[in-house]
Amino acid sequence: MMDFLEANICITRAEYSRLVHVTARRASRDLQTFIDSGVIRKRGAGRSVVYVKV
Repeated sequence: MMDFLEANICITRAEYSRLVHVTARRASRDLQTFIDSGVIRKRGAGRSVVYVKV
């Protein structure tokens, strides 16, 4: 994912899910773990949520 964020400004949950071959539910948990660790930051709300590198 970090390589993806180096090449792109942001990532969505769906993109992360496809990138690492996990379900949408698992992708949400993984992304929340990254947020809690301070690796990424959540921007937007609802269907417009994207994740950016800190």
